[in-house]
Amino acid sequence: MVPSRVFVAGLTMIGLVGVAGCGGSSSEAAGSSVPVITPSSKASSTTSTSASPSPSGTAAGAPGVPEPARQHTAAGAEAFARYYIDLVNRLGQNPKPGVLEPLSLDSCKTCANFEDSAAYLSSHRERFSGPQFSIVRTYANLDPSNENVITAVVSPLKGARLDQSNHVLKTYPADANQGLVFGLDWKNGWRVSTIKTDPTATE
Repeated sequence: MVPSRVFVAGLTMIGLVGVAGCGGSSSEAAGSSVPVITPSSKASSTTSTSASPSPSGTAAGAPGVPEPARQHTAAGAEAFARYYIDLVNRLGQNPKPGVLEPLSLDSCKTCANFEDSAAYLSSHRERFSGPQFSIVRTYANLDPSNENVITAVVSPLKGARLDQSNHVLKTYPADANQGLVFGLDWKNGWRVSTIKTDPTATE
């Protein structure tokens, strides 16, 4: 099956989606179909147990990660989440397999779905006409026990999926803002451990 916009917990994206939520809480999908991922009814109760960001900061990260996102600080975690979203947008327009994999842990099912979708688009010589969504804002979780949690409010954008001759295969309308909640671990640099949705984070 080809990539398609998927509606999950009010979150609308253009094909590279593998997350689900319920009510005010969120859970990561366990879907395994590629490239269209359907939400799982099983909610994960796993939370990150990594150390909180060091006040003094330590720079590290996967190749290509910009300097602000390489800092072991709350600001560095926020910059890393923004970088990850920007990279997903860029890979939708210029698909390449293997780019996202170094930025996540095996626990992140959504990240695996993003990677599989990018690989599918690349192998089928398809792409998206522009960014899938814009970042409205990002902010760190204020709970001291969850300093590695970053929420990104995103705005799904109008766009189209194109073939290698730039023929339009499918168009997608813009949609309402939604929240993506990143669970991050510090493993010689930030890595995404989970991505969940928060339908209440719209501004």
